[in-house]
Amino acid sequence: SSTIVAIKLLDINDEPPRFVRKEWQIEVEENDSVDSSAQLSMTNSSHFTSSILRLYVQDNDLPSTNSMHYWIIGEHHSRTNLKFRDIEQLIDKLDNNYTENFTITTNTDGSASLRIRHPLDYEQPMERFIMLRIAVTDLPVETNHQFQFHKLDRYHIDLCTVYIKVRDSNDNKPIFAQQLVNVSLSESSIIGTIITKFVATDADQNGHSPILYSLDRMANRRRYFTINSEGFVRLSRPLDRETISTHIVKVIAIDTDEPRLTSTATLIVNVDDVNDNAPQLINDTLPPVAENGPPTRLGDIYAYDRDDYSKGNGPPFTFFMAPDASDQIKRFFRLESDFKGEGKATIHSLVTFDRETQKRYTIPIVVRDGGYPSLSSTCLVNVIIGDLNDNEMKDGWKDVNVFYIDMKFSEMFTPPFK
Repeated sequence: SSTIVAIKLLDINDEPPRFVRKEWQIEVEENDSVDSSAQLSMTNSSHFTSSILRLYVQDNDLPSTNSMHYWIIGEHHSRTNLKFRDIEQLIDKLDNNYTENFTITTNTDGSASLRIRHPLDYEQPMERFIMLRIAVTDLPVETNHQFQFHKLDRYHIDLCTVYIKVRDSNDNKPIFAQQLVNVSLSESSIIGTIITKFVATDADQNGHSPILYSLDRMANRRRYFTINSEGFVRLSRPLDRETISTHIVKVIAIDTDEPRLTSTATLIVNVDDVNDNAPQLINDTLPPVAENGPPTRLGDIYAYDRDDYSKGNGPPFTFFMAPDASDQIKRFFRLESDFKGEGKATIHSLVTFDRETQKRYTIPIVVRDGGYPSLSSTCLVNVIIGDLNDNEMKDGWKDVNVFYIDMKFSEMFTPPFK
């Protein structure tokens, strides 16, 4: 007789895991999302953000016999592309899941997800090229204990290398060499005068990112200043210290990448005074002087100057009667300047006035400042002669015309036409 014997062969974990690729090459942006859950349990992959790379292995054993675990055993940085040498020696030298910027987790299908742990910065030259050495084993590992490779069967360990190239992104604002520039400029400066130069740099594009410059319109409404593509600020219209003594302008630097980033600096222009304003009189009319009185002091006149006294563009003031004053004015009045030169002079009369002869006199007076070069102006001071009742009454006559209109009251409101 014969019989059939069915033998069920049970699988054991006797085949090693092998990465489907020994080398992986990827590129990531320097501002790619960071895995905020890196401090959470490595076994709970549902908490992690999207991965930057998914790694796969092949294992001929049944999934039920395998327990995949992945570890980053080496992380190397370089400013240039790199290749790994003698990587197999790391198995004896590295005993834990060592990494600074990345984390790796095991997925339910046995693959692995690589994620960013800490931000990457392209502007740090040593972070532009990163090489990771990743190990996988299908042997059970106590995750609550330090993982030690040398205690595992090397037959059940496989290694792969991940080369990561970090791409530059526009994540840096331009930086001004000087955030505040304070300059002084004479108000007599000509249009086109170079006031200063602003320099801004951008760490993106290896420091070669083009920079555009502009001036904030709200702070430069009257367009006193312009700035060109090289950062030179020039005067574009005449200055007047007596109108605006200090200009505060916001300078803007803009990079040309997307999204465009800006930064600002401040330019303060202090306008230095020049003696460009002639002195004037504060008062040009004296109190009325009564007629028939003896020669007397008529009153004081005062001078002022819009220029900066602290720069010597003002006092001492000198007063004198204009050379072209009439002979009558020279005979009737005398001008006495204050010896201190602080802007005061006194006018005296030299004769007795008769209002019935002349009611008003106008005295041309020259006022000169102490600036360099000195400026002067001619001002007219009025002297009014007050009236006294010093004349007798005389007979007089006057014509008065009277008109009489003969019209009834009702006729005044009758329309002229029907």
